[in-house]
Amino acid sequence: MNEGDLSPERRKARRLKVNFTVIYKVKRPLETSMKIGNKEVRALISDLSENGMGIITEPHIPASTILLIQFTLINPKAKADDESRMKSMKIEGEVRYCRFVGDGHRLGILFTQIDRDDKQIISNLVNSGIK
Repeated sequence: MNEGDLSPERRKARRLKVNFTVIYKVKRPLETSMKIGNKEVRALISDLSENGMGIITEPHIPASTILLIQFTLINPKAKADDESRMKSMKIEGEVRYCRFVGDGHRLGILFTQIDRDDKQIISNLVNSGIK
C-alpha cells in the first residue's frame, strides 16, 4: 500500500480514479492564506468520491486548511442533452492530510460544503465506474 493511499474500510464512499485539473485557493487559516495570498493554484485530481477527493499539487498545504475548489466534471456516459454531462462545481473542502509524493504533494480532501445535486452527480459518475 502506498503511503498516500487509505485502506478501503476507512473511506465512507467509493472512489473513482480520475485525472483532470482542479483550481483551488486557500480560504483559511489566515496564516496559510497570507503565505499563498489569493493566488489560484492548479492541481490534478487523482481520485474522487461524493465525500472528497485526492489531488496532487506543488505547494505543501497543512491539514485542517479549508480550500475553495472549482472544477468541471465531464461524464462521457451521460446523454448529450443531460445537464449533468458537463457540470462546473464549486466545493469547499478540508485538507485531511498532505504527503510528499515525487515533486509535489498529495492532499486528501474531505468535502465540507457541496451542493446536493453536485454530490449526486459525482456519486452517479463514481458508481458508473468510468475510468
